[in-house]
Amino acid sequence: MAVYSGRGMTEWHRLIYAAHETPARAVEAVAGFMRETGRNVRALVVLSRIAAEQLVSQITQSDAFVAQGNVNETGTVFALSLARTWGRLSRWESSGEVLAFESAYPHAYYFLSDYDGNFWRNVLSFAIRKCYPTLSAPSISTEEIQGLLQGLADRFDAGPDRFRITNLSYNARIVDPHARKDRESDSSWTDRSLGLVFQQAREEDWQVTRVQFEILGGAEGSCRGHVTCDGEMGFSGEFDVLRELLLQPVARMASEIFVKLDNRERLRERSYATQPFFIEFADDILISADARAHLLAALSRMPHTSQSVIHANPYLHVSILDYLEDTSCELYVLSPSRISIVPQTRTSPTSLARLCAHIAKEFGEGRVVDYSEVY
Repeated sequence: MAVYSGRGMTEWHRLIYAAHETPARAVEAVAGFMRETGRNVRALVVLSRIAAEQLVSQITQSDAFVAQGNVNETGTVFALSLARTWGRLSRWESSGEVLAFESAYPHAYYFLSDYDGNFWRNVLSFAIRKCYPTLSAPSISTEEIQGLLQGLADRFDAGPDRFRITNLSYNARIVDPHARKDRESDSSWTDRSLGLVFQQAREEDWQVTRVQFEILGGAEGSCRGHVTCDGEMGFSGEFDVLRELLLQPVARMASEIFVKLDNRERLRERSYATQPFFIEFADDILISADARAHLLAALSRMPHTSQSVIHANPYLHVSILDYLEDTSCELYVLSPSRISIVPQTRTSPTSLARLCAHIAKEFGEGRVVDYSEVY
């Protein structure tokens, strides 16, 4: 068993995943663990309109294959012990522990754990997906990921020689008239500077989905970590850095979009008035009929939805039904740089966010803008 500063991992886990009286006590335990062991801690931001107690109950009871080992609860801090067994021919098992507590931003919650990627992918992420739409993941843009990493570089005073991108995953448009699909994805190990990676991302219209980085030795020492477009992050340095420069900014950005997309139903109390918004692009990427056809193809690949094309040329009008939440919206392309979305009588922020995230992944990244910000 690995031992750090007189404590073995079992003892550290008992300390971290205890029944903490306040979030500050939980944070203190995690910060001490990171400081004394130098190990990587993963964090995840999720969005929900329910209270913390209901959120934890949803996760621990999300599926028959996810078993609740225990929930240490005191106030607004929860320590979850989760295990899952899956597979038919071969049986696989994974288990771990995670802290869950509210953020300072509306509808945003934090999860923290030092368990490996196997637990995150096959247990925690699985449980959260099973809880949709009660729980949902945010969508972080390439520009926002660059801003997060630049904040880290500035904090460590790390220039191109010290702040290195070591792994990069992205989606990109296929420029081939004979291609049978519009987008491709790639992941590669590399060793490039932050500026060069994101310059290429802009030039080639990438949607960056995951970045792994390393900050080489300086006044605060060396550390490494990662950030994804789904609100997951990891860091091996001081917890204050993880919290202030990654966790809190992601929670703030996710909360702002969630709040912006909320309360857009066409209600009787509002005389069924519409509450439209836009996805605004930096360039006129919708100017051609081919581009609008690519958008239609991208929408057709959105899971658990159906699309009815009302008008295709010279403008685009599509009616979209989301089967997961029984919601609907109307999508228009009336501008070469903007998609207009008009939610209908039944809608939800999770459904609208899922649509925006799908368009970003399958067609191109844009900025969510309220109608009042344009007109």
